[in-house]
Amino acid sequence: MKKLLRSSFSAFRRTIIGLFCLIGLPAHAELPAQILREFGVMQFSSPTERETAALQTDLAWIGLYQSSIDGRLNQATRAAINTFQESLGRPMRRTLAPEDRAVLADRARQTRAAAEFRDTRFEWTGTRILLPTSFLRLPELTGKDLTDVRIPGRSAAGLELQLGRIDFDNPVRPNAWLDAVVEFATDDEDEEDVEILKRGVSGDWVYLSMLDRGYIFNFVYQIDGSRMRTLQFSYRENVQFTVQPIITEVLQSVDLFAGEAVPESQIINRLREGDYPGGRNVPAWYRDMVGSGSGSIVSREGHILTNHHVVAGCERITVNGQDAILFGSDIRSDLALILAPAFAGRTPVKFRSDTAVLGEQIYVMGYPVFTTTQSINVTDGIVSSTVGYKGDRTHIQITAPVQPGNSGGPVLDRHGSQLAVVVQKVSTSQQIRKNIENIAWVIRSREALEFMRRFGVRPIETERSTGSMALIEDRVARWRQQTVRIECHDS
Repeated sequence: MKKLLRSSFSAFRRTIIGLFCLIGLPAHAELPAQILREFGVMQFSSPTERETAALQTDLAWIGLYQSSIDGRLNQATRAAINTFQESLGRPMRRTLAPEDRAVLADRARQTRAAAEFRDTRFEWTGTRILLPTSFLRLPELTGKDLTDVRIPGRSAAGLELQLGRIDFDNPVRPNAWLDAVVEFATDDEDEEDVEILKRGVSGDWVYLSMLDRGYIFNFVYQIDGSRMRTLQFSYRENVQFTVQPIITEVLQSVDLFAGEAVPESQIINRLREGDYPGGRNVPAWYRDMVGSGSGSIVSREGHILTNHHVVAGCERITVNGQDAILFGSDIRSDLALILAPAFAGRTPVKFRSDTAVLGEQIYVMGYPVFTTTQSINVTDGIVSSTVGYKGDRTHIQITAPVQPGNSGGPVLDRHGSQLAVVVQKVSTSQQIRKNIENIAWVIRSREALEFMRRFGVRPIETERSTGSMALIEDRVARWRQQTVRIECHDS
């Protein structure tokens, strides 16, 4: 099911485009009442129903009401009222006193405000929508043709939105589209557990809701002749009533055909310029980064030590987004030196000239999986062996967790002296096959010192210290000034 949510419809379009031949109806700005009802957005005629629905909504905002907002004083509503009264230390009754109702309204208002709704227009797809920004991360492009906009979630609700657009060669028939989408989503051996919750057509609109592996996936399509706009939203099954007030506001706000989408012929240029959803929120060096690693500042001139494999094949190198050049590398030892003038004058790291001691405490600084973590990371462990893989004496073995992106980063002793360079962790296949955990091999400082001297760089050397130490947070604050991120670019 997730393949349908996370990917562009381009390949899907090519496989089923021959099914459609009838003209769709003119576009409408608002979702039809039928679709809103299907997704729990009700319209109430009587004052009593409206009042009860408002009560249910406020209770849902603070997580107490776990049922449909139907305007009826049902058992779930009474249970939620009782729970709220109990939280206030009040006797449990069927209705709320005016002062308690005011407290509930205020709490719900504050919770809604914390969702930080923002009226947003996505020129990329021509869609306008109210986004609960505190539940979502920055938008990103997705799909093979990069025509869809995905807005990933950032909360326990698992809420995620995706907006898309499709231009067909022929007009589209809504019923045929619905049948094709259902077949495409369920015609897979891996999708045997998919349960269709609701499906239907209302004029030129198509809607579909499915349950798959604990997630509810919802799809809304609007068809205008041979053009189609899409809204997809998903969340965890166990929070469907908790997110109901959020989904209600989103669905009531959406205008899928609010404007013209960016022509596909302009997409490449817009990508290069960073003029796309999420593109303006990241610097130019991030947009064309194809890989990253870590390194340590080893001289006051701005020399930085990292791995050869971090910079191999890079057409351009930046360090923390600043221009740098390759100073020299050695594929045998997997070490490299970079010169980054922007970092000249910083206090370099000190290198341990003596051997690491079995069992001594160590710390690893670096930028693992940077596109996910977006920050520097510190992990700790011990020297678990004074030799590396299969007895390699140019390496030592440590227990500190390392991940892709840690490569080239410093391994420091308790006083902040570098005693190794991160280079390799146990492969996933070996971890599974041999049940190996918490092992990484790192290049010992002796190898790094010999490599740097070969290129005329004279790092500061020291021996193992046994003196007093500052608080760990103060030491880490100092070490992070000596640890940098290496970015590899293909242009």
